[in-house]
Amino acid sequence: MDWSYGDLRLLDPSDTPVPAQDLIAAYVRRSNPSQDSSLISSPAQAEWRIRLELLDADLKSAADIYIALDHAPGGERHLPGGATTDLEWDSLLLIPAVGPLQAWDREFQWRQGLALRVLRDTELDALELTIRASSLPGGSSLRLQILITPPDSPELVDTTPAFNAYGAPPPAARVLLAFWNVFPAYTPAQALRRWDGAHTGPYGGRHGLYNLLRTARNHHIPLALLDLKNPASLSALDATGGLELVQQMVAQDLLLLPDVQSLPEGATYSSQFAAALSRQTASNFGLPASPWVYLPSGGNLPPGYLDAILPRMDPPSNQADLVRQAGVRWLVFSTMLPGDQAGVQAPSLEVRRALVQSALLAAQQDTIYPSTITILGGSLPESAWGDPSRARQSFRYLASRPWVHILSPHDLLALPASSASDFVDSALPPYSPSFPSQDSPALISPGLYEISTLYAPLWPAAAQLPDLRSLYSSQLNIVQIAERWASAPGSNVLLSGCDQDLDGDQVAECLLVSPQVLAIFDQRSGALTYLFVHHAGQFHQVIAPTSQLALGLSDPAGWDLSAGLSADPAVIPGAFAATGSFPKISLNAPRLVFQRPGLEQAYQLLPVGLRAEFTSDIPVTLQLPIILDPWIRFNPGWSDRFSANLSPKGWIWRLKDGPQVTIRTDSLQSSAAFTDGLPYLSGIENPNVDYPPGHFLPFPLARLEVGGKSTFSVEIELYGD
Repeated sequence: MDWSYGDLRLLDPSDTPVPAQDLIAAYVRRSNPSQDSSLISSPAQAEWRIRLELLDADLKSAADIYIALDHAPGGERHLPGGATTDLEWDSLLLIPAVGPLQAWDREFQWRQGLALRVLRDTELDALELTIRASSLPGGSSLRLQILITPPDSPELVDTTPAFNAYGAPPPAARVLLAFWNVFPAYTPAQALRRWDGAHTGPYGGRHGLYNLLRTARNHHIPLALLDLKNPASLSALDATGGLELVQQMVAQDLLLLPDVQSLPEGATYSSQFAAALSRQTASNFGLPASPWVYLPSGGNLPPGYLDAILPRMDPPSNQADLVRQAGVRWLVFSTMLPGDQAGVQAPSLEVRRALVQSALLAAQQDTIYPSTITILGGSLPESAWGDPSRARQSFRYLASRPWVHILSPHDLLALPASSASDFVDSALPPYSPSFPSQDSPALISPGLYEISTLYAPLWPAAAQLPDLRSLYSSQLNIVQIAERWASAPGSNVLLSGCDQDLDGDQVAECLLVSPQVLAIFDQRSGALTYLFVHHAGQFHQVIAPTSQLALGLSDPAGWDLSAGLSADPAVIPGAFAATGSFPKISLNAPRLVFQRPGLEQAYQLLPVGLRAEFTSDIPVTLQLPIILDPWIRFNPGWSDRFSANLSPKGWIWRLKDGPQVTIRTDSLQSSAAFTDGLPYLSGIENPNVDYPPGHFLPFPLARLEVGGKSTFSVEIELYGD
């Protein structure tokens, strides 16, 4: 039988050492069991139904439960063991830990004709009683008191106050199920693991966002996914096919998806553009804008928002506070939530106690925290809520507790906030909203998208990650510089030469520039770090370091923060990066040559691309990271637009309804692309499958290896759709 909040009559503190002897909630209602509506008004058919919820219905440490019923004038106040009650009872029921049910009248005689049924539900830690109303002589009123003793003991261990069967329900616990690091996925392998992974999560089993979402939807439990609106996360979600489920749950008011301002203070461009990118990308993927903005790195509130969610590094706490300061509502919570939460059969005992305490706190009229919220959830990759079996049982438990009010997006928006002056140690940032400066870009550009990727959530996040990001952050200026070059083809925005430091690493880059092609080279490695083409009025990128797509995916133990843009060894720094340095560089535009003993790398611009020639004393193998218009991945269906093809014309990387890159060489050794991993995203991660190399490449990378000879050439050209 379903019980509603209107049936709730009592919430009792969790104050008993033995959880199985700790009553936390009682429900009462008078009803008719017949489905025949013509019998509903028949007093002979009416029944009293009572539900009692224990902290934990553990049969090994079960309890004797007394239910004192006052349904007529006068009565008795003693229990068989000598303890007294707060009311004068007329009927006394005993549900023993072991043995048959017992019932006495006020004379301690066995009550005759009492129609009584009891159902124990040990999975939901509850028991339900049904008593025919006509077997309780007196009026239609009923008062109750619940008293609990250990089995076969007269000692009271838990006692409720007397309460009325028609009393008003006490306030419910306000709970927000909030998660962060929701979908940090930058390769098909990571996307599959974070969506529906195997041998992962805190218990090394099946785990992922899909399991959290589907179990929450099945039990109609609202969730807050605080950083899902990061552009990189939404892009990966679209590739897995999971976007439709998210859209459905948003439409059902089951998902709070705040916009995300992920750039730290001092990052390239004002941090306000991170929230704009988040909102625009969400719109691209059919998700609505949010009145809330999530500030994982703190900082100023972006313009246009009056509701902000702010994490703080506090000692573990399940308490979140909603406070108002200068017209802005701040939801402030700890990112260090205590312990495991989703258990095998129910939420942990600590969570259950926190929920009871939250409800009792809500009932206190004199509290200075009228909008205190209990927060559950946490960092999803570390959370048991991503385990399907644990989530299923814990959501079932929460759904069975009407006194636990899981806040939906609309509930949270309607909740009043405390005054910040009443909020002790609030740690709120100063409220000084920033506004776009006149020289800031008005439109969201490819360069801004790439900046947001650098600061997308990464899990696990090493302590050195901020320093690593700082090293690579200036590199992203190049995309914006290239955009300015493409907006004025043939101008003097950029000129061929080796005297401009475009990425801020204190070493000038070499440039080959024409009205249609911009090629940028690293003087130390001779690598083609960037290749842009302006074709048919469109700006296209062809080559870039893989740090533009993902950073920090390798083992932090291998990072060398003193190595500048070579700090992360997993980054492919561009095409044709050779080990060692080149002491001799000669530029005779449009030809650029890097030389050292035993190796020469020569580059020359083509009308819509570039030709590279290599001469070496020994065979060499070099990589080409093909990164064709990577900003395409922030639009729905993006992953299906990419395809690779090997033909007599060369190796072709094609973007449907867009450009294609053709690689012509006599030395192609191997090729791999992220698209090789896409067919696996529709299933469950299988550790027994031998996934192809492309499964582990960042979105939307294609990687070629060329060489194996002492002399070879490579031509890279871009053609329109």
